[in-house]
Amino acid sequence: MSENDAKFYYNKGIIYNEEGKYGLAIDNLKTALSMEPDSMEINFNLGVAFMNKKEYTPAIECFKKVLILSPDEVAALSNLALAYAKINDFNQAIDNYKRVLELNPEDIPTFKDLGDVYTKNKQYDEAIEYYQKFLKAHPTSFVVKDSLNTAINLKKNQVGIKNDNAAVVKNETPTLKDEEIKSAEEYFELAVNCVKEQEFDTAIENVRKCLKIDSDYPNAYDLLNKLFKIKEKFGNNEPVKQNIKPILPENNLEKKETPKAPMFIDYRKFNEFFTLGVAYYNAQNYSMALENFQKGSDINPNDKACNDYISEITLKI
Repeated sequence: MSENDAKFYYNKGIIYNEEGKYGLAIDNLKTALSMEPDSMEINFNLGVAFMNKKEYTPAIECFKKVLILSPDEVAALSNLALAYAKINDFNQAIDNYKRVLELNPEDIPTFKDLGDVYTKNKQYDEAIEYYQKFLKAHPTSFVVKDSLNTAINLKKNQVGIKNDNAAVVKNETPTLKDEEIKSAEEYFELAVNCVKEQEFDTAIENVRKCLKIDSDYPNAYDLLNKLFKIKEKFGNNEPVKQNIKPILPENNLEKKETPKAPMFIDYRKFNEFFTLGVAYYNAQNYSMALENFQKGSDINPNDKACNDYISEITLKI
């Protein structure tokens, strides 16, 4: 394999993406794409790298190109929908998620995705419908139950209250103020709810407040440690200083094998299963946690954090 070969730069891009070096991943995948502009694999993984770097507009263009080459590529449709949702183009997100369900009616995580997008688009009846579909398959998901309750409350508030001038006043969604929280349990629950929104900094802050009240609160330290891992892998602009792997030298990159994970790693779905797994784990629902981690591992079998959870839970049960 030489520097004149698209695979050389493609492999480097994949490795850098796995290492969280998204800028370098994008540079190398762009070079590979210049050599093979009609490669589905390169376009797809370049889109994934842009998503990881939170550059959603170029990610959209990459996934669109994949869909020109293969219109029924579900992973590209899912990621395209997510990218549209990230830039608040909810109608496009909804259209693409619905296309996913046309191709795979049993794609349960997409029910939640549609519920989330409909909620953000203030279409609460539709949001409630899709959250209920998700809960029919996973009735114990407290994360989606919470989202369903939020949609129901927002629907009630949407009616508004007429003032003396007959104008409609929209009610804001009630929020629990920090001074109203009295117990470690409430802070811990807030942290768990933040996980589903990928608000990892806020989750960490709430776990710390929980521990300030009760330094021995069950699972709090475990959740805090795992939040740092999740934040490092999925959500932070400034990676946690610990556990950062050094950038591999150029000569090692050429020799290193391409990761054995599937060519199309749907990171959106992996993140979904991984996050649900963490939530179930911390709720001590180990069977559901194991189920979600195993689904995540099926998508991305090389993910160490996911595999560590599976090993740990297997020992517990």
